[in-house]
Amino acid sequence: MNLFRLLRALRNVIIVVLIVLLALFLRGCAVRPATDYPGSHFNQGKNAAWIGIEWVNAAHRDDEIAALAHDLQQHQIGYAFVYVSYLNAQGDFNASYDYAGDFVRSFKQAQPGIKVLAWYGLPLNYADLSSVTVREHHNVQR
Repeated sequence: MNLFRLLRALRNVIIVVLIVLLALFLRGCAVRPATDYPGSHFNQGKNAAWIGIEWVNAAHRDDEIAALAHDLQQHQIGYAFVYVSYLNAQGDFNASYDYAGDFVRSFKQAQPGIKVLAWYGLPLNYADLSSVTVREHHNVQR
């Protein structure tokens, strides 16, 4: 009889512990109080944006590029990753960046404080960066 009471007490303790853990989980994840802080409160000035290839594979007017740069600056973007090309199955980068130089010049003139970085697509199903030959061919540094 004592064993039965002990097992029932143990079961009750486990149920109470599980209820407390569930309550803590709900309090921490699902029922979080909203903050009154604006998004800028959490901003560390290191925000980034990924810019589509359409900005460098076709001509754009300076005012269009300046508007983009201004919009990024308004959103406190410090880094712009501009998609310029991707590695094709033959192992070469597509020539989709004909207007990259014009884009960077206009962008930097409009917003010199934003860092512009080239973003290259590397499909990992055929771009084996662990291969020394591939890295040497594309001058990829480790």
